[in-house]
Amino acid sequence: MNNIIYGSSTFNSKYSSKTSQSFAAVLEKTKSEILKNDLWIIAEINPQILLEKEGYKILEARQILFFHPKFMVKLLSEDPSAVMAVPLKVILMKLPDGQVIIQATDPCEIFEKFPKLFSLANELSDIVINLFKSIVKDE
Repeated sequence: MNNIIYGSSTFNSKYSSKTSQSFAAVLEKTKSEILKNDLWIIAEINPQILLEKEGYKILEARQILFFHPKFMVKLLSEDPSAVMAVPLKVILMKLPDGQVIIQATDPCEIFEKFPKLFSLANELSDIVINLFKSIVKDE
């Protein structure tokens, strides 16, 4: 098994956060907060298992895809070509120092190519920021 050596992370504080909570606790809290915000978890991807199949060993990690049909309806009514930009994604990774990093896609950046979706992008951005605040509030 080949252990992966981690490089240094680019850290965007608006859509990223680090915590000393356990990976399991952060994962459960993240999923709980997504659901509390009336969003649906579309998929949970475990890169650790996928990479292990090819002989690579990484620390715990998850990609969680989330969205809600009400946002899809808004998106489709304004600019159907933006469907490729969703669902939103949050990534959790345990780092070699034991901390867990939480990173999410920036809805404003994702939808910047779609001027009609400016309002939706801001609404989703507020939700993502609030998710981070809720997940790490016990620090």
